[in-house]
Amino acid sequence: MFIAVYRFTVISGKEATFEAAWLKRTQGIYLRLGSLGFRLHRQANGDYIAYAQWHSRETWLNADSEHLDEHYMRARDDVQRCLLSDETLFEWDVVEDYLQIRAFK
Repeated sequence: MFIAVYRFTVISGKEATFEAAWLKRTQGIYLRLGSLGFRLHRQANGDYIAYAQWHSRETWLNADSEHLDEHYMRARDDVQRCLLSDETLFEWDVVEDYLQIRAFK
């Protein structure tokens, strides 16, 4: 498994547009390009951090968003119009995985 972590700095006042477009775009990446899903977080300073999970680094590297249909490409463009900057912070290969979706009982 492979993880990529991104940081997005959004133009003030465009946060709601960014969040909606980010969700639509990442749904397309999940449905069409083989990701295992994403999480979007907001830092105290207003920047967003996204966590993306993939089957492998190779799948991530070959996930070309140009293969998304027009609906998802519009969302990609909407995301870009909201940004001051974006960057990939980390690229990690998972060594061990014990992330759970339910509390231990």
